[in-house]
Amino acid sequence: MQKLKLQSIAAEAVTRIEICLPRVFPWKLRGGDKRATEVITKSITHIGGELMKRAVILMITILGFCGIGRSAMSQTVDDYRLSGRRADATVSFGLWQTDPPLNRFAGNPAMGAGNHHEVIPNVSRINISRKDSGGVNFIISGNHVVAIYDDGTRPEDIDPNLLVPGITTAGGVIDDPDKRIYLGANETAPTGARDRVEVVHFSKPGTYLVICAIRNHFVNDGMYGFVVVREDQLFAQ
Repeated sequence: MQKLKLQSIAAEAVTRIEICLPRVFPWKLRGGDKRATEVITKSITHIGGELMKRAVILMITILGFCGIGRSAMSQTVDDYRLSGRRADATVSFGLWQTDPPLNRFAGNPAMGAGNHHEVIPNVSRINISRKDSGGVNFIISGNHVVAIYDDGTRPEDIDPNLLVPGITTAGGVIDDPDKRIYLGANETAPTGARDRVEVVHFSKPGTYLVICAIRNHFVNDGMYGFVVVREDQLFAQ
């Protein structure tokens, strides 16, 4: 009976320590809590009353900081790395105007009217690790086509006279394949979707050029930007 009581107190103390320790040490003793309970129970057999409970708490605290601190820090790093706040970004690819007022309730304006041709932010940044790559969420508003070019490509490297055959909307769609790593959906038809999201994956560090492949948007309006992908050295191991 006394042994069962000691085991119960030790298990209760394990739970209390899991709850009370700071988030910087967010490990779980599950899987190892049986072993911890046994060790604590043997160590406090001759201690009684309130002193015994205090000894249990103190002992588990010491085990936490000294025995599994390394695992705790690793778990904290993993939580931070996987939080998504460093590994992805959101980019507005075109924006609907409000001045003058715009009413799209009955349908989209003809000839692309009412749309602001800009990539915001112009430079987006994400950090990746060797274990986890990243991505960019392109929120597309308007008649636009996302095209992404590999690391080091500059706007002047794009040939705007290479066009997709048969599409004439707003000067046509640029079809320069040199170093192109992604070409988005063609929604240039009058019935095409004007509001959508395309999520693009990035697995290697670099500075990537992102353009609107609609020729007039790229050439006349300067609708392009960059995605900078860096390998975070903190998580590179």
